[in-house]
Amino acid sequence: MGPTRESGPSRRGTAPGGAGFDPATVPVYPVVRIRLEAEPGAVDGTVRGLVDGAVVAVSGDLAEVRAQLIREVARKAALRPGRAIRAKGEDLSGAVWETVVTDDGQTYDATALRSPRKTRRPRRAVLIAAAGVALTLAVALVAAVLILQRPAPSESAAPALPEPVATELPVAGPAGWSRVATWSAPVEANSPNPASQVAADELRVFAPGKSSVVAYSAATGARLWSAGLGGTVQTGPALTRIGGAPAVVAASSSEIQAWDPATGRSLLTAKLPSSSARVRVTPTGPMVTDDNGGQHVLVVQGQDLVARVLPSGATPLFPTADGALVAAAAPGQLWRITSDAVAGDPIPVAAPAGATFSSVAGATERAIVLAYAPPGAASGTVVLRAFPVAGGEPLWTSTPVPQAQVAAGTTSALAPAAPSGHWGIYGTSIVDLDLGKTTSLPTGWQTSVVGDAAAFGTVDGTAVAATPAGLTAASTQALAAGRTGGTSVPGAPGAVRGTTAYLVARDGNAEHLYAVPAADAAPASAGGR
Repeated sequence: MGPTRESGPSRRGTAPGGAGFDPATVPVYPVVRIRLEAEPGAVDGTVRGLVDGAVVAVSGDLAEVRAQLIREVARKAALRPGRAIRAKGEDLSGAVWETVVTDDGQTYDATALRSPRKTRRPRRAVLIAAAGVALTLAVALVAAVLILQRPAPSESAAPALPEPVATELPVAGPAGWSRVATWSAPVEANSPNPASQVAADELRVFAPGKSSVVAYSAATGARLWSAGLGGTVQTGPALTRIGGAPAVVAASSSEIQAWDPATGRSLLTAKLPSSSARVRVTPTGPMVTDDNGGQHVLVVQGQDLVARVLPSGATPLFPTADGALVAAAAPGQLWRITSDAVAGDPIPVAAPAGATFSSVAGATERAIVLAYAPPGAASGTVVLRAFPVAGGEPLWTSTPVPQAQVAAGTTSALAPAAPSGHWGIYGTSIVDLDLGKTTSLPTGWQTSVVGDAAAFGTVDGTAVAATPAGLTAASTQALAAGRTGGTSVPGAPGAVRGTTAYLVARDGNAEHLYAVPAADAAPASAGGR
């Protein structure tokens, strides 16, 4: 049952923020403390917002931080009698204001709501004082409104978000995508293959620094927030969920961290158990495995890492929101593990008639896909069969496809899937994960990233693209023409959202993050960086 709204200060039956609401009826206590301050160590104008001492927003966009502060106070107001609460704030300039915030985010100047003194004074003095008070209150009211709605003084305000500047790509991007990026932003060099470490949602793009994660505006490339990591970034950033809520995860050799994608607020900080620990990020959460073949897998439960025992020979697939581990193993068994000591009985699943188990082929939240070698099939050929995560009758069985390369020392060839879970790529085959239909990709295809609408990869040094229906026409033409990437690192994107792909490429001695639109959505011209 959710919070119960009690009776309290009158909203007089009006809509939130309506003329009938009387902010003077809101109790003097409690008072929420709001503060805007420069992000410690930042030199790019990044600011952060605190509510009652807790950081709730970190961004280079001052207006967004202010809006997030009000949203957080509004959430507190929703739990109060009357659905309104008082707040006292301090801006970047040190100016202080008081306001009343309602649960729908409306704000009211609270300076004028203080009770007047009742000391008797001569009538002339009262009139003079009243005039002075009226002037003071008018000035205070204007100041409060300006503080909430306008930037702080120029010497302490964060810079406005810049307009995006079209930029020529320094590498050959995917066929069918523009050679001109909508915007570019400098990033710190981090690894030999930085493109694989880019992530994006609808509003933001995330890229690693040497020991940090940085969020950029998907619209302009402006830096929104950054968060430090205890060492060089080795995994991520990757988008996932922590306890069912959106999260950005990254890991060094010694720790794993997660942040709120919108604000950079910390959601998880945990030490890794050993130097052999490795972090794998799935759509439902991160997992920590052991390169030395340890029997336990760590998953997130609450704000901690907890151990789940792994049956011998099993492949960990993904964690659940409540901290269980889903795993699979030969000859076709599934587990949902909630203990660090006993895995429990496996859930058997049926192989196709006469087929033998080959490998774990992939998994989404809805289905687990296993590969089987069918009788009489050509060597190196398998059929894929999907099962519900809880086990039971198969959802579908594919026609024979080329077997994907199995990870060394495992029985797993996990296929990357789109965030929606509706399609994925197994080796050189597109797989409809709802129906089991498969479509062939060119021999030599190596997947870079799979999005909901498009996937990117490379074939013999050429960056190419595919959709759920197959290789794009532009990519087919590029391969037929013998086009090559032209650089030692082809421009294969590391993330895609809608019709925009994101990649990191080197321009001279510097690396930049590029937002690359589909050709029919390309910017008109390229300008300077």
